[in-house]
Amino acid sequence: MAIISVLDVGHGNCTVIQDAQNVIIDAGFGDGLLNFLQQARITRIDQIMVSHADSDHLRGLIALLSLATISIGKLYLNTDSTRSANTDKFWKDVIFLIEDAIINNRMDENPVELYRTGALIDIGEFKLEVVYPTYSLIKTGPGGISPDGHSMSSNGLSAVIKVLTTQVSALLLPGDVDEFGLEQIKKLGFNIEAQVAVFPHHGGNADTNNLADFTTHFCQLVSPNTVLFSTGRGKYGTPRMEIVSTIKALLPLAYISCTQLSKSCAKLPPLASNSHLNAAFAKGKSNNSCCGGTFELNVTNATVTIVPKAAHESFVNTYVPLAVCRIYPN
Repeated sequence: MAIISVLDVGHGNCTVIQDAQNVIIDAGFGDGLLNFLQQARITRIDQIMVSHADSDHLRGLIALLSLATISIGKLYLNTDSTRSANTDKFWKDVIFLIEDAIINNRMDENPVELYRTGALIDIGEFKLEVVYPTYSLIKTGPGGISPDGHSMSSNGLSAVIKVLTTQVSALLLPGDVDEFGLEQIKKLGFNIEAQVAVFPHHGGNADTNNLADFTTHFCQLVSPNTVLFSTGRGKYGTPRMEIVSTIKALLPLAYISCTQLSKSCAKLPPLASNSHLNAAFAKGKSNNSCCGGTFELNVTNATVTIVPKAAHESFVNTYVPLAVCRIYPN
Protein backbone atom coordinates (compact mmCIF):
# COMPACT_ATOMS: atom_id res chain seq x y z
CA MET A 1 0.00 0.00 0.00
CA ALA A 2 1.23 3.49 -0.84
CA ILE A 3 1.82 5.73 2.18
CA ILE A 4 1.81 9.50 2.60
CA SER A 5 3.88 10.78 5.53
CA VAL A 6 3.51 14.34 6.85
CA LEU A 7 6.78 14.63 8.73
CA ASP A 8 7.59 16.13 12.08
CA VAL A 9 10.69 18.12 11.14
CA GLY A 10 10.12 20.84 13.73
CA HIS A 11 9.09 24.25 12.37
CA GLY A 12 8.96 23.39 8.68
CA ASN A 13 6.98 21.58 6.01
CA CYS A 14 7.91 18.20 4.59
CA THR A 15 5.82 15.40 3.09
CA VAL A 16 7.09 12.10 1.70
CA ILE A 17 4.98 9.86 -0.55
CA GLN A 18 6.08 6.24 -0.95
CA ASP A 19 4.33 4.88 -4.03
CA ALA A 20 5.52 3.43 -7.34
CA GLN A 21 7.62 6.59 -7.21
CA ASN A 22 9.11 8.21 -4.12
CA VAL A 23 8.14 11.86 -3.96
CA ILE A 24 9.11 14.67 -1.57
CA ILE A 25 7.01 17.82 -1.29
CA ASP A 26 8.98 20.47 0.59
CA ALA A 27 12.13 19.53 2.47
CA GLY A 28 11.73 21.15 5.87
CA PHE A 29 14.54 22.70 7.88
CA GLY A 30 17.63 20.77 8.92
CA ASP A 31 18.23 17.03 8.72
CA GLY A 32 14.77 15.72 9.65
CA LEU A 33 13.96 14.65 6.08
CA LEU A 34 17.29 12.88 5.73
CA ASN A 35 16.76 11.01 9.00
CA PHE A 36 13.31 9.89 7.82
CA LEU A 37 14.69 8.65 4.49
CA GLN A 38 17.53 6.77 6.14
CA GLN A 39 15.18 5.08 8.61
CA ALA A 40 12.86 4.12 5.74
CA ARG A 41 15.88 2.98 3.66
CA ILE A 42 14.94 5.21 0.75
CA THR A 43 17.88 5.97 -1.56
CA ARG A 44 16.03 7.00 -4.72
CA ILE A 45 13.82 10.10 -4.93
CA ASP A 46 11.94 10.26 -8.21
CA GLN A 47 10.50 13.73 -7.76
CA ILE A 48 11.03 16.64 -5.38
CA MET A 49 8.69 19.63 -5.33
CA VAL A 50 9.58 22.74 -3.34
CA SER A 51 6.62 25.07 -2.88
CA HIS A 52 8.71 28.23 -2.47
CA ALA A 53 12.12 29.41 -1.32
CA ASP A 54 11.57 29.95 2.43
CA SER A 55 14.24 28.13 4.41
CA ASP A 56 11.75 26.08 6.45
CA HIS A 57 10.56 24.50 3.19
CA LEU A 58 13.86 24.46 1.33
CA ARG A 59 16.81 24.05 3.69
CA GLY A 60 16.41 20.29 4.15
CA LEU A 61 17.60 19.94 0.54
CA ILE A 62 21.10 20.84 1.70
CA ALA A 63 21.57 17.61 3.66
CA LEU A 64 19.83 15.60 0.93
CA LEU A 65 21.86 17.00 -1.97
CA SER A 66 25.10 16.56 -0.05
CA LEU A 67 24.80 12.77 0.06
CA ALA A 68 26.28 10.70 -2.74
CA THR A 69 24.14 7.72 -1.69
CA ILE A 70 20.82 9.33 -2.71
CA SER A 71 19.85 9.81 -6.35
CA ILE A 72 17.20 12.23 -7.57
CA GLY A 73 15.07 12.19 -10.70
CA LYS A 74 13.39 15.55 -11.16
CA LEU A 75 13.43 18.67 -9.00
CA TYR A 76 10.71 21.31 -9.24
CA LEU A 77 11.95 24.60 -7.82
CA ASN A 78 10.76 28.14 -8.46
CA THR A 79 13.39 30.83 -8.54
CA ASP A 80 12.90 33.94 -6.43
CA SER A 81 14.23 37.26 -7.70
CA THR A 82 13.97 38.74 -4.19
CA ARG A 83 16.68 36.37 -3.00
CA SER A 84 20.31 36.53 -4.01
CA ALA A 85 23.11 34.01 -3.73
CA ASN A 86 25.17 36.92 -2.45
CA THR A 87 22.91 37.64 0.53
CA ASP A 88 20.96 34.42 1.22
CA LYS A 89 23.36 31.70 2.35
CA PHE A 90 20.84 28.85 2.27
CA TRP A 91 19.67 29.76 -1.23
CA LYS A 92 23.30 29.93 -2.37
CA ASP A 93 24.08 26.53 -0.82
CA VAL A 94 21.09 24.89 -2.48
CA ILE A 95 21.90 26.38 -5.90
CA PHE A 96 25.51 25.16 -5.81
CA LEU A 97 24.57 21.71 -4.48
CA ILE A 98 22.00 21.30 -7.27
CA GLU A 99 24.71 22.08 -9.81
CA ASP A 100 27.06 19.59 -8.14
CA ALA A 101 24.38 16.87 -8.16
CA ILE A 102 23.76 17.41 -11.88
CA ILE A 103 27.46 17.40 -12.78
CA ASN A 104 28.08 14.22 -10.77
CA ASN A 105 25.01 12.41 -12.15
CA ARG A 106 23.11 12.27 -8.85
CA MET A 107 20.22 14.17 -10.45
CA ASP A 108 18.74 13.04 -13.75
CA GLU A 109 17.41 16.36 -15.04
CA ASN A 110 17.92 20.09 -14.64
CA PRO A 111 15.42 21.70 -12.23
CA VAL A 112 12.13 22.86 -13.71
CA GLU A 113 9.61 25.44 -12.51
CA LEU A 114 6.57 24.44 -10.48
CA TYR A 115 3.26 25.84 -11.73
CA ARG A 116 -0.21 24.79 -12.81
CA THR A 117 -0.24 22.91 -16.13
CA GLY A 118 -3.70 21.33 -15.94
CA ALA A 119 -2.15 17.86 -16.08
CA LEU A 120 -1.98 15.27 -13.31
CA ILE A 121 1.37 13.73 -12.41
CA ASP A 122 0.92 9.96 -12.05
CA ILE A 123 3.19 8.44 -9.37
CA GLY A 124 1.39 5.10 -8.85
CA GLU A 125 -1.70 4.79 -6.68
CA PHE A 126 -1.62 8.55 -6.22
CA LYS A 127 -1.62 11.45 -8.61
CA LEU A 128 -0.32 14.95 -7.95
CA GLU A 129 -1.97 18.13 -9.11
CA VAL A 130 -0.18 21.47 -8.95
CA VAL A 131 -3.24 23.68 -8.50
CA TYR A 132 -1.45 27.01 -8.18
CA PRO A 133 0.34 29.28 -9.18
CA THR A 134 -0.33 29.86 -12.85
CA TYR A 135 2.38 30.13 -15.49
CA SER A 136 1.95 33.89 -15.92
CA LEU A 137 2.17 34.56 -12.18
CA ILE A 138 5.29 32.46 -11.69
CA LYS A 139 6.96 34.11 -14.67
CA THR A 140 6.19 37.52 -13.15
CA GLY A 141 7.64 36.25 -9.87
CA PRO A 142 8.00 37.52 -6.30
CA GLY A 143 8.44 41.27 -6.24
CA GLY A 144 6.41 41.65 -9.42
CA ILE A 145 2.95 43.13 -9.92
CA SER A 146 -0.02 40.90 -10.69
CA PRO A 147 -2.46 41.76 -13.53
CA ASP A 148 -4.86 43.18 -10.92
CA GLY A 149 -2.19 45.45 -9.45
CA HIS A 150 -1.02 43.54 -6.36
CA SER A 151 2.62 43.32 -5.34
CA MET A 152 3.42 39.62 -5.14
CA SER A 153 5.52 37.89 -2.48
CA SER A 154 7.13 34.47 -2.37
CA ASN A 155 4.30 33.33 -0.10
CA GLY A 156 1.67 34.65 -2.49
CA LEU A 157 3.18 32.47 -5.22
CA SER A 158 3.69 29.41 -3.01
CA ALA A 159 2.78 26.24 -4.88
CA VAL A 160 -0.45 24.57 -3.78
CA ILE A 161 -0.41 20.82 -4.41
CA LYS A 162 -3.11 18.17 -4.12
CA VAL A 163 -2.51 14.46 -3.63
CA LEU A 164 -5.42 12.43 -4.99
CA THR A 165 -6.65 9.13 -6.33
CA THR A 166 -9.41 8.41 -8.82
CA GLN A 167 -11.83 8.30 -5.87
CA VAL A 168 -10.73 10.93 -3.40
CA SER A 169 -8.81 14.16 -3.00
CA ALA A 170 -6.73 12.98 -0.06
CA LEU A 171 -4.35 15.77 0.94
CA LEU A 172 -3.81 19.46 0.27
CA LEU A 173 -0.32 20.89 0.71
CA PRO A 174 -0.64 24.68 0.41
CA GLY A 175 2.89 25.65 1.41
CA ASP A 176 2.73 29.19 2.77
CA VAL A 177 -0.01 30.43 0.47
CA ASP A 178 -1.39 33.77 1.64
CA GLU A 179 -4.62 35.72 1.13
CA PHE A 180 -3.51 36.88 -2.32
CA GLY A 181 -2.97 33.26 -3.37
CA LEU A 182 -6.35 32.17 -1.99
CA GLU A 183 -8.05 35.04 -3.82
CA GLN A 184 -6.40 34.00 -7.09
CA ILE A 185 -7.45 30.36 -6.57
CA LYS A 186 -11.04 31.43 -5.90
CA LYS A 187 -11.16 33.91 -8.77
CA LEU A 188 -9.86 31.38 -11.27
CA GLY A 189 -12.23 28.66 -10.02
CA PHE A 190 -9.54 26.17 -9.03
CA ASN A 191 -10.71 23.31 -6.80
CA ILE A 192 -8.59 22.78 -3.67
CA GLU A 193 -11.02 20.63 -1.65
CA ALA A 194 -9.36 17.77 0.23
CA GLN A 195 -10.07 15.49 3.17
CA VAL A 196 -6.81 16.41 4.91
CA ALA A 197 -5.07 19.78 4.83
CA VAL A 198 -1.75 20.94 6.22
CA PHE A 199 -2.53 24.48 7.33
CA PRO A 200 -0.47 27.28 5.71
CA HIS A 201 2.29 29.06 7.63
CA HIS A 202 2.28 26.37 10.37
CA GLY A 203 -0.72 28.12 11.88
CA GLY A 204 1.16 31.39 12.29
CA ASN A 205 1.13 34.81 10.68
CA ALA A 206 -0.29 34.50 7.18
CA ASP A 207 0.66 37.95 5.85
CA THR A 208 -2.75 39.27 6.82
CA ASN A 209 -4.22 41.63 9.38
CA ASN A 210 -7.08 39.24 10.11
CA LEU A 211 -6.15 35.61 10.74
CA ALA A 212 -9.76 34.64 11.44
CA ASP A 213 -10.82 35.86 7.98
CA PHE A 214 -7.89 34.10 6.34
CA THR A 215 -8.74 30.86 8.16
CA THR A 216 -12.39 31.16 7.18
CA HIS A 217 -11.46 31.66 3.55
CA PHE A 218 -9.11 28.66 3.62
CA CYS A 219 -11.63 26.34 5.31
CA GLN A 220 -14.40 27.35 2.91
CA LEU A 221 -12.23 26.57 -0.11
CA VAL A 222 -10.80 23.28 1.22
CA SER A 223 -13.59 21.80 3.43
CA PRO A 224 -11.23 19.38 5.20
CA ASN A 225 -12.21 16.86 7.86
CA THR A 226 -8.64 16.87 9.21
CA VAL A 227 -6.32 19.85 9.72
CA LEU A 228 -2.64 19.31 10.54
CA PHE A 229 -0.14 21.92 11.72
CA SER A 230 3.56 21.35 11.02
CA THR A 231 4.98 23.09 14.07
CA GLY A 232 8.12 23.28 16.16
CA ARG A 233 7.61 23.45 19.91
CA GLY A 234 8.18 26.97 21.16
CA LYS A 235 8.50 28.47 17.66
CA TYR A 236 6.48 31.62 16.99
CA GLY A 237 3.56 30.60 19.22
CA THR A 238 2.02 28.34 16.59
CA PRO A 239 -0.68 27.40 16.02
CA ARG A 240 -2.28 30.76 16.78
CA MET A 241 -5.35 30.50 18.96
CA GLU A 242 -7.55 32.58 16.66
CA ILE A 243 -6.81 30.15 13.83
CA VAL A 244 -7.68 27.06 15.87
CA SER A 245 -10.84 28.61 17.29
CA THR A 246 -12.02 29.63 13.81
CA ILE A 247 -11.44 26.11 12.48
CA LYS A 248 -13.39 24.63 15.38
CA ALA A 249 -16.26 27.07 14.83
CA LEU A 250 -16.46 26.36 11.09
CA LEU A 251 -15.59 22.63 11.17
CA PRO A 252 -16.76 21.37 14.58
CA LEU A 253 -16.19 17.71 13.67
CA ALA A 254 -12.73 18.19 12.21
CA TYR A 255 -9.76 16.37 13.70
CA ILE A 256 -6.99 18.86 14.52
CA SER A 257 -3.41 18.05 15.43
CA CYS A 258 0.12 19.44 15.46
CA THR A 259 3.32 17.57 14.75
CA GLN A 260 4.92 19.02 17.91
CA LEU A 261 3.26 20.09 21.15
CA SER A 262 2.67 23.83 21.35
CA LYS A 263 3.67 25.65 24.52
CA SER A 264 0.20 27.19 24.39
CA CYS A 265 -1.09 23.68 25.14
CA ALA A 266 1.50 22.63 27.73
CA LYS A 267 4.26 24.82 29.14
CA LEU A 268 6.30 21.70 29.92
CA PRO A 269 6.36 18.44 27.96
CA PRO A 270 4.12 15.87 29.65
CA LEU A 271 5.72 12.99 31.54
CA ALA A 272 4.62 10.46 28.97
CA SER A 273 6.47 8.13 26.65
CA ASN A 274 6.25 8.33 22.89
CA SER A 275 4.09 5.22 22.79
CA HIS A 276 1.22 7.09 21.11
CA LEU A 277 3.39 7.81 18.06
CA ASN A 278 3.90 5.60 15.03
CA ALA A 279 7.29 4.09 14.22
CA ALA A 280 8.32 6.72 11.64
CA PHE A 281 11.04 9.24 12.37
CA ALA A 282 9.79 12.35 14.17
CA LYS A 283 12.16 15.12 15.22
CA GLY A 284 10.33 15.72 18.49
CA LYS A 285 10.87 12.18 19.74
CA SER A 286 14.37 13.01 20.89
CA ASN A 287 13.22 15.56 23.50
CA ASN A 288 9.65 14.39 24.14
CA SER A 289 8.16 17.37 22.31
CA CYS A 290 5.88 15.52 19.89
CA CYS A 291 2.14 15.94 19.87
CA GLY A 292 1.09 13.83 16.87
CA GLY A 293 4.62 13.46 15.53
CA THR A 294 4.89 12.26 11.96
CA PHE A 295 1.48 11.42 10.51
CA GLU A 296 0.87 8.59 8.08
CA LEU A 297 -2.08 8.81 5.71
CA ASN A 298 -3.43 5.55 4.34
CA VAL A 299 -6.03 5.79 1.58
CA THR A 300 -8.53 2.99 0.94
CA ASN A 301 -11.20 3.64 -1.67
CA ALA A 302 -12.60 7.05 -0.66
CA THR A 303 -11.41 6.94 2.97
CA VAL A 304 -8.28 8.55 4.36
CA THR A 305 -7.03 7.05 7.65
CA ILE A 306 -4.66 9.05 9.85
CA VAL A 307 -2.10 7.22 11.98
CA PRO A 308 -1.74 7.77 14.96
CA LYS A 309 -5.16 9.46 15.24
CA ALA A 310 -6.76 7.31 17.96
CA ALA A 311 -3.57 7.04 20.03
CA HIS A 312 -2.94 10.75 19.65
CA GLU A 313 -6.44 11.65 20.83
CA SER A 314 -5.97 9.44 23.88
CA PHE A 315 -2.60 11.10 24.59
CA VAL A 316 -4.12 14.59 24.41
CA ASN A 317 -7.11 13.70 26.56
CA THR A 318 -4.87 12.16 29.22
CA TYR A 319 -1.82 14.39 29.27
CA VAL A 320 -2.78 17.69 27.60
CA PRO A 321 -6.25 18.59 28.90
CA LEU A 322 -5.72 22.28 28.09
CA ALA A 323 -4.77 21.70 24.45
CA VAL A 324 -6.07 24.59 22.32
CA CYS A 325 -7.64 22.13 19.88
CA ARG A 326 -9.80 20.78 22.72
CA ILE A 327 -10.80 23.71 24.92
CA TYR A 328 -12.30 26.10 22.40
CA PRO A 329 -16.08 25.87 22.15
CA ASN A 330 -17.51 24.57 18.89
